[in-house]
Amino acid sequence: MSRRTTIAGLAILFSSLAFGLWARSSGDSKAVSEARPMADLAPRDGRLVVDIREPDEWKDTGVLPGARLHSWRSAEEFVSALGKDLEKADEILIVCRSGNRSSRAARALADHIDREVIDVAGGMIRLAREGQAQVVAPTRKMGCPVC
Repeated sequence: MSRRTTIAGLAILFSSLAFGLWARSSGDSKAVSEARPMADLAPRDGRLVVDIREPDEWKDTGVLPGARLHSWRSAEEFVSALGKDLEKADEILIVCRSGNRSSRAARALADHIDREVIDVAGGMIRLAREGQAQVVAPTRKMGCPVC
């Protein structure tokens, strides 16, 4: 086999792999990223807001009033821990510090439960920058294991 044929074959292989990854990541995921204002994050019946940061982050910066606190590990673990609340919710919102973790978590969770999950774009940093981050101290009742 010539060097040119080998290089062409590798190029086709990598292109196929890249397209497969792109197609999977841009498919029919029900994850949505929205820059919600603070008013749209307030607790209400049917709305589940989950802060997926770590306990030290909750303690350092505070949390959104009414948010459930549960650090992200995996979609399976998340559903196991919050299953009944997820079933009752007609709106599921995920928030983190900057929006990176919540974006990944929203996609994974939406694929796992086959429902729309909203990533709060920009996270707590955006809310604070816009002067919207009204926070309270985290509590055990909210889900903080060390508060």
